[in-house]
Amino acid sequence: MVPLAATMSAQVVASMMFMTVAVLAPAIAPSVGTSADTLAGTFSALIFGSAMFSALFSGRLIRRFGALRTTQAGLVNGVIALAVTTLLAWPLVLLGAVVLGIGYGPNTPSSSHLLARATPPHRRGLVFSIKQSGMPLGGVLAGLILPPAAFALGWQGALLLSAAIGLATAFALQPVRAGLDDDRDPRAALWRTNRPRALGRPELLRASPALARLTVSAFALAMLQAVMVAFFVTFIVRETGLGLVKAGVAFSILQVSGAIARVLFGWIADALIAPRFLLAVIALIGLVASGALFAAQPGWPFWLISLVSVVVGISATGWNGVFLAAVANVVPEDQVGGATGASSFFIFSGFVVAPLLFAVAATVTGHEGAGFLAAGILAAIAGAALVAVPQAGLR
Repeated sequence: MVPLAATMSAQVVASMMFMTVAVLAPAIAPSVGTSADTLAGTFSALIFGSAMFSALFSGRLIRRFGALRTTQAGLVNGVIALAVTTLLAWPLVLLGAVVLGIGYGPNTPSSSHLLARATPPHRRGLVFSIKQSGMPLGGVLAGLILPPAAFALGWQGALLLSAAIGLATAFALQPVRAGLDDDRDPRAALWRTNRPRALGRPELLRASPALARLTVSAFALAMLQAVMVAFFVTFIVRETGLGLVKAGVAFSILQVSGAIARVLFGWIADALIAPRFLLAVIALIGLVASGALFAAQPGWPFWLISLVSVVVGISATGWNGVFLAAVANVVPEDQVGGATGASSFFIFSGFVVAPLLFAVAATVTGHEGAGFLAAGILAAIAGAALVAVPQAGLR
């Protein structure tokens, strides 16, 4: 319970911090001289672009400093990033995104390392999914707290509030740090060590076809998640005419649905359906969700927007725990952190590519909802490919 509580609380707050700018994009964009779409898309792409490489490097950090210390350092990075973003200069906003991504990248490999040590294989689907429910719960906090805070304190005050919560969480984790990081090696080299162990063990993707297939499917699901998280609030405000505060509530509904779905899907993956089949079902639901957004119209009632938010949350943010548990089950326990880091490198690249896909689809079709639809189609194709051919070692 201690590793789960520590990793989940860190996930909630880290997710809230990286969603802060996307949720507040309509309020921030005029102050930095750009559009809300450009701000949300560019900020998200830079976060995950930098997270790709810090995730790949996370094996070194976990081994030297411990998984929880690495998590604490990532939260502090987020604090610095949000503070820099308040300085009203577009280059500093971009710098803030890079710094935030550097801190966010090692979060998942670190938590997987801690939970794999403490969780028996037949419970990993549920436990990993409970932990991963922290991501949509962070979105709930972002959607409910930050828009009202922006009206009361200004958007800069809302960013600083998010940063303060991150700093408080990093300090709150300190009492359990020694016990959870008892496997760290303070003498492990950061710069001169063997490449496979240091760099997140990317060769495992070549050695394990099961891990590679999981990573490909997660790449497509990550693109779907990226466009939903980055553009949902801005799209709903513009396409349906909903106000920012109500759009924030809809975003929170999306995230609550995702949190519940993650836990439910984790139990299902342990007890009822093989993870690869469940990931394919989730991808199909994602196609339905993206089609619903494509059909969005001005004047949609709030109940309909809320219903669409539920379907989006179930699909776009419900898959992560099932995927991480599946990764933990196809590699040896002492390689879980490295394998997750290697997979995360490619998954985060999906978050980088997704805003570009969204922009291209919207430009070609003249309909911004086409970006959601394109991401949903790719996710469904990847899900179908995951179950089309059985793979040794992959349930």
